[in-house]
Amino acid sequence: MKVYKTDLLRNVTLIGHGQSGKTSISEVALSYAGLTDRLGSVEEGTTVSDSDPEEISRNTSISLAFLPFEWEGCKVNLLDTPGYADFGGEVAAALRVADGAILVVDAAAGVEVQTERYSEAAAEKGLPRLIAVSKLDRENTDFGRALAEVRESLRCNAVAVSIPVGSQTGLSGVVDLVKGVCYTASQGKESEGPIPDDMAATVDEYREKLVEAAAEADDELMEKYLEEETLSPKEIVQGLRAATLAGKVVPTLALSASNTIGIRSLLNTIVADLPAPNEMGPVKGTNPRTG
Repeated sequence: MKVYKTDLLRNVTLIGHGQSGKTSISEVALSYAGLTDRLGSVEEGTTVSDSDPEEISRNTSISLAFLPFEWEGCKVNLLDTPGYADFGGEVAAALRVADGAILVVDAAAGVEVQTERYSEAAAEKGLPRLIAVSKLDRENTDFGRALAEVRESLRCNAVAVSIPVGSQTGLSGVVDLVKGVCYTASQGKESEGPIPDDMAATVDEYREKLVEAAAEADDELMEKYLEEETLSPKEIVQGLRAATLAGKVVPTLALSASNTIGIRSLLNTIVADLPAPNEMGPVKGTNPRTG
């Protein structure tokens, strides 16, 4: 069995309202990590995490699923959780042991009741968060609108680290703003390529906000940004990670798991921006008799 150093571990939970797309995201992640050779479907009852007969018949998760895999040399212990309030105990258990959380927001439905509750619960526990805006291939979806709603409803500094290429049924990929590349979906995988020329202005607008957020996390980075008006990809990662761990920024990503779009950027961000266990400090318990 391979042994991982503590700094190469990521204990992460997927949280969000029911049917927001958490299980589909975990299914694609396992495929990208090479642990499955086909993508399961929630509707067909063939996903790895929803294996209980009751989950298969309901087409929804009812219990926590533990899904470990390796990405970029790190071991990611992913916890897929149910979204409905009836199974909130499973979410509480996941938040108790996780070091970071990925809040999944359905782009069409927006920020729903359980989305808000679980986001607050993660924040109260001091867990750094990512936000995955899912199902962007659906009609009546708009990434910019969803991002604005997340900022307002969840009262957080959500900053895009990937943006969609195309929209709704024309969604074809994402631009990774940190790496400065485009990931386009093809045959269940994402291939890396140049950013489309017609997206230059949009990319510049979003990337400027990302660089500003990264610079604000570190005095030296801010000084360089004010002098040169830019940061290197390595410096962006450095500043963004510091801001995420401090709770000052919530990196936000565009994706569509059903079209295998945006998952590569999400996995890269888990490794780059979410903490290892030794970065979270000791857990403090409470005495139920005294509070």
